[in-house]
Amino acid sequence: MYQKITPRTLLVLTSLFTLVGLVSYIGAKFVLPSLFPYWGIALIAVLGGWAATSTWVLLTHTRRTIRWLLVTVLIAAGVAGAMIPWSGLAAVLLLLLAGLAVSGTTLVLVLLRLWRRHASLSLLLLSFVPMLAGIIMLAIANLIRPAPPALPTSMMSVSDELRYLYQTDQGDRLTSHILFNSTRDQTRLQRVLTLDQKGLITAPEAQYHAALILQHGSCPDHFRRAYELSHSAAQVQVPDAQWLSRASYDRWMLSIGKPQKYNTQWFVWQQVTCDT
Repeated sequence: MYQKITPRTLLVLTSLFTLVGLVSYIGAKFVLPSLFPYWGIALIAVLGGWAATSTWVLLTHTRRTIRWLLVTVLIAAGVAGAMIPWSGLAAVLLLLLAGLAVSGTTLVLVLLRLWRRHASLSLLLLSFVPMLAGIIMLAIANLIRPAPPALPTSMMSVSDELRYLYQTDQGDRLTSHILFNSTRDQTRLQRVLTLDQKGLITAPEAQYHAALILQHGSCPDHFRRAYELSHSAAQVQVPDAQWLSRASYDRWMLSIGKPQKYNTQWFVWQQVTCDT
């Protein structure tokens, strides 16, 4: 006989992990700000702990065959996450879908409860299984493919260096390395600003690469310069420079409180002052 699981058990687990997440965030943000760029590690750990614990609690009240099936699926997800180049991005999308599933299944369970209909809490496995799979994919992908240095370690021409910065920027997003160390964006940004101040970014392809780094900046001046460089590159038909020019322009406009023109941005960028 399996003991019946109660909603209170899952509520306690959710509250516990939420508290741990908030404490780690506040501690890193205000007590030890030097650790804040690495807070993503704590976030992944909290989500993984929550998903693993909740999944285990739910599965201890079901048949063993389902438990073994889950283990098989998670191992397969982990191996797949290590083998494909865009594993980090796939894992993040999986986590986002899991978050939506948590909200959706919880709402369904609440509504069924209000209508006095029976509903199994095992429905929440639809949320916790993909969440745990996403965490496993992230962990394996980052362990097997550690991030290369944010800046090149050998002497390069300006064009080659900017190409390297561009490649590591995009690689960080495909593998989600940026979740574990957000200082990498700032390191690349500072280097591009230094090269730009010296007037060394003149080749069209180099302008495109620099513009993409600047678009990941934090203030209107960064976005404005990203637009100027990408617009210049677009004039000589550098691939994707036209799109980047429009995206940078929209981001620049939103950052100074004006409407975007090309509707490329999903988020509203608030006006801030450049500190670089």
